Amino acid sequence: MRLVRPLIPARIVLSHAADGAIGNIWTATVPDGTLFDDVLDPIFFSAKAMEMKSGDTIRVMHDCWKYYGELLIQLPFVVGFGTQPNRLKVIPIRFIECQPPQRMANPHDLHIKHMGPHLKWCLMRADDPNPVRFGFDTQADAERERRNAASARNTPPKG
Repeated sequence: MRLVRPLIPARIVLSHAADGAIGNIWTATVPDGTLFDDVLDPIFFSAKAMEMKSGDTIRVMHDCWKYYGELLIQLPFVVGFGTQPNRLKVIPIRFIECQPPQRMANPHDLHIKHMGPHLKWCLMRADDPNPVRFGFDTQADAERERRNAASARNTPPKG
């Protein structure tokens, strides 16, 4: 059996507030290594369970775009002592297995990769899992930086 840990509150945001008591849309960005089965576990959204209501929807987006899913909250409930809900019973509405965005052709060892909504588009070295530079809002911005870095490495020194 796999140990499922709760998602941290900063990764769960209210993306659309409904006018009524139900129908809010929440967005959760899950880190790499999180399976879709993990998000179906009642403890996964426990950090925000007391704010969510039956009938709300959760959009689940994987940091590296391995999948996208939508969940319907069927029932917030209490486990243990207390009166505030700390678990959620969710029903999967949709699950889409995605392909990460393709890298641009690269004659050098630099490439770009989308690392989720926090690091955004990153400039990566082929042999290093840590980004060289990160925080580019668009793929085009990251590609421009990759080309600039590649051309700077190939420019002969003046003198």
